[in-house]
Amino acid sequence: MSINDIRSILNPLTEKYFGNDDGFTMQDVYTEVFSLEAEESQKLLKDLGKKYKIAGETFEDFPDEDQKFLHTFSFICMLSFDVYIKKMLIERMIDNLNEEKEASSHENTHSGKESKKTGSN
Repeated sequence: MSINDIRSILNPLTEKYFGNDDGFTMQDVYTEVFSLEAEESQKLLKDLGKKYKIAGETFEDFPDEDQKFLHTFSFICMLSFDVYIKKMLIERMIDNLNEEKEASSHENTHSGKESKKTGSN
């Protein structure tokens, strides 16, 4: 993720919740997100175990002396694909958020001009 992508996610959070005394705070956001950690960690460990097992079952027809390396290679490829897909999804979601923000900003700019035109007539 680029610095701008990170900024796109963090700026709205800090603007709305940092130093907020009248409702939800950054601490509330942090607590909510990290409350998922234990459950998600267990799911991740199970998924890693499944991928490791699958990787260990690949390259069975290859020479025995190459299989350990090839199993490791297979496991790395599976993990890399998982990361790649998640990265693409994150980038797409951030792009969509930015497009929505831009469209909203564009609509607000145009509706503001319309109000000024209507008010001056």
